[in-house]
Amino acid sequence: MGRIVLVLRLVLADVRHHRPQAAMLLVSITAATATLALGLSLSGATETLYRETREATAGPDVVAFSPGTSSTTITALKSLEDAPGVVAQSGPHRQYHTSLTAHGST
Repeated sequence: MGRIVLVLRLVLADVRHHRPQAAMLLVSITAATATLALGLSLSGATETLYRETREATAGPDVVAFSPGTSSTTITALKSLEDAPGVVAQSGPHRQYHTSLTAHGST
């Protein structure tokens, strides 16, 4: 019991001498606790929203992407159209990559 009393006295003395740091620690712990409590209280809210959006839009389960345009790559991607479980496909969809420069920043 003596060690616990000693530790409590040291903590209280430290808090008295370092009030701003103690307040900042308290605010940090409170914010972390609130964030954790909020995250745990949602319990499945994001999964429900995803499922509702998926059902409403019939969105894709898998997206196949290849940066190359060689004939073997195109053949490999086209072979996925006949894979078991594939109901529909769309594309190919072009993607463009570029660099922008403004006021000396790229």
